[in-house]
Amino acid sequence: MSEKDTCLVNESFLKGEAEFKSDNVSTISVLKENLTTEATKKKIRVDINTFISDESINSVLKLLEEKLILYQKLAKDISLLDALNELEVTEEETAKYLSPKYKDLLIREKEVRKLYQSQPGCLDRIYGTVSDLFIDFNKFKGINSRQKATKLMEVLEDYSYDNLVSFFRPDYNKI
Repeated sequence: MSEKDTCLVNESFLKGEAEFKSDNVSTISVLKENLTTEATKKKIRVDINTFISDESINSVLKLLEEKLILYQKLAKDISLLDALNELEVTEEETAKYLSPKYKDLLIREKEVRKLYQSQPGCLDRIYGTVSDLFIDFNKFKGINSRQKATKLMEVLEDYSYDNLVSFFRPDYNKI
């Protein structure tokens, strides 16, 4: 994983106080949940205050964008290859009737399938990460967003960065 793929957590500690900063809302959500759970187990009273910058969503989605596009294309290529193989056309028919795009895809079939098999479930994990981010972001804003999960999947499947940011932040384009 490269540095550009990473969300960081910065922390600072003073007596009786800790501060955590991250550009990833889900990271803060997990920290908050674990701190609350541990404090409850030990019967320690804790006050947790959070400030979530709406801009953090943009940066996390931008970090995920390259891989999201890559694995969406890979999944689409696999579907196309499966469909092309079902046609059971001869090489002569392939040369005669298929577009250069599909011919190239058939030539690269082994490479495409190998890459797809080396990362099983990667697209689903990215979708899950974005879904968790959406739920966590809205949870911090006091909004129950689970009912919007189906719509989020539609936005992801017809991906555009601006549409996804607008889904997370409906007021984003109005600013």
